[in-house]
Amino acid sequence: MISPTLFHWAPVAGFCALLSGCGPHFDDMAEGRTAYAEAGDGPVVVAVVDDRPDGGYLDGVRLGAAQINASEGRLLGRPLQLLERQGRDDFGAMLSTIRSIAADPRVTAILGHRTSAVAVPASITYEKAHVLFMPPFATSERLTLHGFDFVLRMLPSDKVMTAQIASVAGLFGYQRIAVLHDRSESSRAVAFLFEDAARRFDVDIAFQGSFFTRNDDYHKLISRLKGVEFDAIFLSTDTRAGARMLRQLRGQGIDKPVLGSHALGAGPLIKLAGVAGDRTIVPTVFSPEAKGDRQRRFIRAYRDTYGKAPDQAAAQGFDSINILAALVKRSDSTTPRALATTAHFSGPLAGITGIYAYDPAGNLYGKSYRFEVLRFGRRWPLPGVTLPYHLAAFRDVLAPIKRPAQQPPPHAASPRPDTGTALPPPESDPMPSAAPDGSKRRTLRADRRQAALDGTSVHADGETLAALTRGYPGLDERDQAWLALAHEMLGFKRLGLVVSPARPHDTALLELARSVGRKRGFEVLECALPARSSADEGREAPSAATRGGTASGRVRSSLESAALRCYSRLAPAVDSLFVVTDVGLPASYLQRLDRALLHFGVSTFTFQEHPGPDYGLTLALVGPSLGLGDPAVALRFDGLLNGIRVHELNQKLSHLPWIAVDLEAARSLGLFTDPRELSPISGVLDSSSTQPALSLGGETN
Repeated sequence: MISPTLFHWAPVAGFCALLSGCGPHFDDMAEGRTAYAEAGDGPVVVAVVDDRPDGGYLDGVRLGAAQINASEGRLLGRPLQLLERQGRDDFGAMLSTIRSIAADPRVTAILGHRTSAVAVPASITYEKAHVLFMPPFATSERLTLHGFDFVLRMLPSDKVMTAQIASVAGLFGYQRIAVLHDRSESSRAVAFLFEDAARRFDVDIAFQGSFFTRNDDYHKLISRLKGVEFDAIFLSTDTRAGARMLRQLRGQGIDKPVLGSHALGAGPLIKLAGVAGDRTIVPTVFSPEAKGDRQRRFIRAYRDTYGKAPDQAAAQGFDSINILAALVKRSDSTTPRALATTAHFSGPLAGITGIYAYDPAGNLYGKSYRFEVLRFGRRWPLPGVTLPYHLAAFRDVLAPIKRPAQQPPPHAASPRPDTGTALPPPESDPMPSAAPDGSKRRTLRADRRQAALDGTSVHADGETLAALTRGYPGLDERDQAWLALAHEMLGFKRLGLVVSPARPHDTALLELARSVGRKRGFEVLECALPARSSADEGREAPSAATRGGTASGRVRSSLESAALRCYSRLAPAVDSLFVVTDVGLPASYLQRLDRALLHFGVSTFTFQEHPGPDYGLTLALVGPSLGLGDPAVALRFDGLLNGIRVHELNQKLSHLPWIAVDLEAARSLGLFTDPRELSPISGVLDSSSTQPALSLGGETN
């Protein structure tokens, strides 16, 4: 039974009548859908609703669907069929479409409805009809406040978005910000959430003003800004109204940097704002310049199919259909109940726009926003500016969790004047911990989390995660902090290292691990490799060959043989292995060794200065390679920073890690059972391997 108090914009009874009745009518829809799915005959039908039939979102969905249908096995042996419907930004105008989709028993999921104003009320119908609902652009906090089972976010919520924007404002030295928003419910809620987040980053709100998007003249509001001292503007509105505001702000001589909401940058802002958009910062989840393997494959396929570069909407569409397909394969079912349960409890999935990990309410974790700035007629990525936010969010996860007092959602508040006290954001109940399964890995993980909650963690020994955001004078201090962070994430009690004592670098790493281990209470077990002979220098050792149809290989190199013995000895004795990647072993051989450790429940991690080859790791902490020393990159920040210079920003960010994880390895090890623990993750390691893992402890020659 849904409580009417959850819906302040209309009584539930009114919606039930409007949607042709509640009760048995919806029960029949749910039963018919389940029966069709369980029969396993006919196509898997997915409804796609978009108000821009020629836009990138539909093209992204179509490309993903074509690839799925061309793949071996398709979806449990069934073809995928798209049911495309025209969308509107008005809920009343969409009622007949919503009803017809919900009444079709073949429809497994709905991808679409661009605005929260449509997605939130539509979710009631889809929930009662038991159809999975994945709205691609709805970010309202209300979307997941209802306790529904069949709603999954595809973008981080407004609260996450505004916290990230406020973090960037603090990083850039903004002390006083003027907030402008249109008077729509969604833009107003985003502005209020930003104000609260900004204060948590010691950023004051110098001015607050609102406007109607239907008006073309904002000069009266802008004139009030001229007597106010501020460092930047936060603008919460859609692209068209935002472009008008930017042109009029610049026309009246206000040239301060502008921080925009996601809605501001979702449309053709450069085309509409022109040069007035210069130095406008907007959040995004995808860039056509993305360099990851997954992203490059998508960009290439999209260009080949449509003859143009994909935009953020296309990436969201491609992710939506592929995340749905991944849920079907993981659950081995097309029933919406099975898909929803799998999404909520079976661990994270990787998309081209980020990680998709869900709590029981359908909130999205792991995925976060990146930032771009409009300069010189195009959008440029701002590298590394989200790293402090990620680490701060992870620190908050480790803090003691207390049940917050119930807060009213933003839409319950009375209309707010142009200035006043910021509305407190709604607090959600903490996610319940996953039930223990009795395994060694999950027990260790639970012990680690409890230790963190008890305060016997990084906070107790001085190696605080907060210190990571302050920068370090040298690599030694950085490596200590990185190892402490790896310990927080992996929770090991016994750490293994395979080192070459003849190498000073390896000896220093060993001493580092012992020092941090003494402070944090973990033991270090090492295994020494022999010094490389002159005959070994300069030649790459051949990889092990598979023999007799088993994973045990013939090792032809003395160094490979010694490494295999070390891994075999450490595998049953340690919880995690700190991988030294430059010991002279080929990357392909290290990959096979590291992946073999998964059979023993052993995680692997390493530190790297730059992204390198695939070593089969569970976790990698990598230098962010900001490139702020490059004048072309530094120019993007020109005019954005307040009271600091680019080289000072570089100092703040250069020692912070870009963190990547192998999600399949993490899932097999029982890591990140609480999806909030994915908050510091910046990327995904490719878990594919063309070679079998070695059999540790097996026969070797």
